[in-house]
Amino acid sequence: MTRTTMRAAIRTTARLAMLCLVACAFLAACSSSYTDDPNVAAIQQLRQDTAVTLPGEVNAELDGFLAKAVEDYEQGVDAQPDEAAAQVFFLATRDGVEAYIDALDRAVRNKRVEEISVDTLHQQAVAIIQRLDSVITGEPVNFAPVADAGTDQIVENEFTVQLDGSRSSDVEGDALSFRWSFQSQPPGSDPSLSDPTIVNPALLVTRGGVYEIQLIVNDGRQDSAPDSVRIEVTLPNSAPVADAGPDQTIVVGAVVTLDGTESSDIDGDPLTYSWSLTTVPIGSAAALSDATALMPTFTADAPGSYIAELIVNDGEIDSGADSVTINTRNSAPVADAGPDQSVAVGVTVTLDGSGSSDVDGDRLTYSWSLSRVPAGSAATLSATDVVQPTFMVDVRGRYEARLIVSDGTTESDPAVVEITTLNTVPVADAGDDRSAFVGEIVVLDGSDSSDADNDSLSFQWALISVPNDSKAVFVDPTAMQPAFTVDRPGMYVAQLIVNDGDLDSAPDTANITTINSPPVADAGDDQEARVGDRVRLDGRGSSDADFDDLTFRWSFTVTPAGSDVSFNNPGSNSNRPRFEPDLEGLYVAQLIVNDGSVDSDPDTVSIRVLADDDD
Repeated sequence: MTRTTMRAAIRTTARLAMLCLVACAFLAACSSSYTDDPNVAAIQQLRQDTAVTLPGEVNAELDGFLAKAVEDYEQGVDAQPDEAAAQVFFLATRDGVEAYIDALDRAVRNKRVEEISVDTLHQQAVAIIQRLDSVITGEPVNFAPVADAGTDQIVENEFTVQLDGSRSSDVEGDALSFRWSFQSQPPGSDPSLSDPTIVNPALLVTRGGVYEIQLIVNDGRQDSAPDSVRIEVTLPNSAPVADAGPDQTIVVGAVVTLDGTESSDIDGDPLTYSWSLTTVPIGSAAALSDATALMPTFTADAPGSYIAELIVNDGEIDSGADSVTINTRNSAPVADAGPDQSVAVGVTVTLDGSGSSDVDGDRLTYSWSLSRVPAGSAATLSATDVVQPTFMVDVRGRYEARLIVSDGTTESDPAVVEITTLNTVPVADAGDDRSAFVGEIVVLDGSDSSDADNDSLSFQWALISVPNDSKAVFVDPTAMQPAFTVDRPGMYVAQLIVNDGDLDSAPDTANITTINSPPVADAGDDQEARVGDRVRLDGRGSSDADFDDLTFRWSFTVTPAGSDVSFNNPGSNSNRPRFEPDLEGLYVAQLIVNDGSVDSDPDTVSIRVLADDDD
């Protein structure tokens, strides 16, 4: 290449860059200036195939600028004027383009141009850019196509709607492919497209409402910006269907919740609800909490059958009635052996079962027994089948009387009453064994500790066994519900002793065992590199709350098309693997760690790879 040729190529490259900036600036100016000019309104419409109508004198003026501009660079000017307009095709230097733009700008200002289309100006700019770019690279510049999803539609009583993307365009005239998709649809609808890849697919609907469908076109190299069309469909109204829920069986006194949530309307219309109790047992005063609620309640206050009926309305039509039956079953009676007592030796104690009850109102029979007496006692009940039997406290200690009542069908659970003559040792209850995660705050519960004499209790907790290296301590070891933090994996043993002001209880313990916590993967920060660089990923920020050893598993979830990249030394099982990107584009690497039992959730890192500096 000669020195003169090299200088010319450098000038051409610089002029190309300037050309793009000037052309874009002109188009932007046309769309934002002179807003009252009818020519500008035509520009802002951005409609394809609108003619550029230039009067003959304007064309002559442009010819003059172009003729002057072609003197020192290879140019082509072909002007074909007629009575109405002239078309100008040219290859231009930066000066020629600037002159052409200035002339058009003045024509717009002076209203000498009858009609100007931004699309036509854009096509001319494309021709210039492609020509100058081909001088340098031999490859034309591609411009994105324009998607047109068609006109919004309002459709009545139709289940099929025709879409139309035929007005989509490409400035270079490239063949387009089509990609339709749903952006929004009525709740509960299940629409479909006959073929989302053709220019005019059919929209198939099952429910009325508003559908928004998006179209993106591709010219074989580049996607367009998306365009959307709004389809509003009105279908004939259908009657709703009431569903009062399944039948229920409950006990007297239960609060019954009715459920109309399975009621439906095929049109997706909002429903209103109308409930009624059509049948209740004799003597019942049951009433609905809210007859218009979706899930009203009532109290089953008497034994028998209740029938509730539901009718729903979609704003126009009532449904047929649907009913649900609620039956009561026999409820077990409840025994009440009366309050605990504390008496002196030699006193005759009267037991009292009069607080026993049956929600169904059935007659009760009574069965008493002395389930516990102190050593050496000869105490016996005066009777076992009466409401209030008696017995004599003949020695010191604790007595327990047990009562079971029957309604003729079902026996109650036993009720126990204690009669004491002296202070008894309290009973510590440290609560149930439990599991916890490392890092969790565990609250123990000694509230089930007890004292037969009903004395107030004080609490003394201690952690008698903890895992190695644990520094766990109770926040307040004298509280009824103390807390501590599980700081290491393993088993913690908590001991509780209670005191009634006189005697300590026997110790009781609760075991707290840690649960394996899933590890957390950290694939590191996003990076930027160039083709051929050695990229090192970093998963060392991954962690495990249980301090378990981690294994690493890396993989690529996204690579540029055609890439054959893989992890190399160290490989995908390392916490710092490496790879060499072979193509420009986006690489996304995924990391999953395992603590020997559980995989972590995946974490990803993005590596944006640029072309090699030498390219």
